[in-house]
Amino acid sequence: MTLPSFWDRTGQKVINGDFLPVARYLQLTKKSPAYQRAYIEKWQKLINRVENSSRP
Repeated sequence: MTLPSFWDRTGQKVINGDFLPVARYLQLTKKSPAYQRAYIEKWQKLINRVENSSRP
């Protein structure tokens, strides 16, 4: 049996559990502005460190 998408519950059956309601899944996976800001800052710090270490 193949699944077109692991996240699509159409046609799937769960034993000893349940799928999250779609609204709850969307709430949990939504990236807040604070998350996005922190994510960008993290990558900017990494880029700055790499640039500084590769200078002659």
